[in-house]
Amino acid sequence: MRSGDLESKDTKLVIRISQADIEEIDEFIERNPRFSNRSEFIRHATMDYIARSRAGIIEPQNNGINVKIDRAFQRAIQKLVSEGLFSSVDDFITAVLQESLKTGLVRRMIQDKQEQYRSLLGQLGKDLDTDSELEHGGG
Repeated sequence: MRSGDLESKDTKLVIRISQADIEEIDEFIERNPRFSNRSEFIRHATMDYIARSRAGIIEPQNNGINVKIDRAFQRAIQKLVSEGLFSSVDDFITAVLQESLKTGLVRRMIQDKQEQYRSLLGQLGKDLDTDSELEHGGG
């Protein structure tokens, strides 16, 4: 057997999955023609999960982060998921966070918060100086 023959062979894997999950997968595949069948979808989803886990984008444990989102926004996100634009709400939130990091939004937000903090410290310092002057008979 040549080494090329080994590389082209796929291994058949039998898994158990609920009927509800199968229906969800089938609906997703119908809306996403890039996946021609269940096997292709499951292979892609599995490899994507592994890649995101290795990159630290997702945690292998169930130590999630809870995010409070306005109901109208939740419905909009669910619509995006049901249309197949994102695989889940978590996938949407991850994409938003990645884009925020990539475009510098997070850096700008941190800089704004630091500036607000410095401004607050400056104002507190002035207030303390004024209070001190009043206590010592100044002003």
